[in-house]
Amino acid sequence: MAAGDPSRDYPQMASWLPLANDGYVEEEYFISGRATSYAMPGINTAVALSTDHPYTTRMVVRRPLTQRRFNGTVVIEWLNVSASSNIDFLWLEAAQSLVAHGYAYIGVSVQRAGVHAPDTGLRAWSLGDTDHWT
Repeated sequence: MAAGDPSRDYPQMASWLPLANDGYVEEEYFISGRATSYAMPGINTAVALSTDHPYTTRMVVRRPLTQRRFNGTVVIEWLNVSASSNIDFLWLEAAQSLVAHGYAYIGVSVQRAGVHAPDTGLRAWSLGDTDHWT
């Protein structure tokens, strides 16, 4: 589906560039696991507070379709959640240059607000399809 389709069968914050025209693809991956919560008193070694917390998050990968086009460098962005949704500011500013020079880009949803915000998080984006969200 094309970005803007009401089905939302495309990644939240899908690229505004027509990536296929430049030999790029955009892929979305969901990652699940179990996390440990830590406390870090001052500059001392962190201490585990609790373990076994389930989580699911996602990453959006934008990369050259062929290895020949890839320059060997991956740029990873911790997505901004200032507006309670995932915003790929680095991609917005640098996409044309990254694509022109063969970089791969990964935007990672790493903050709770980006996933759980009631109206703008990834869970809301999924239109009630929360089977893969914890």
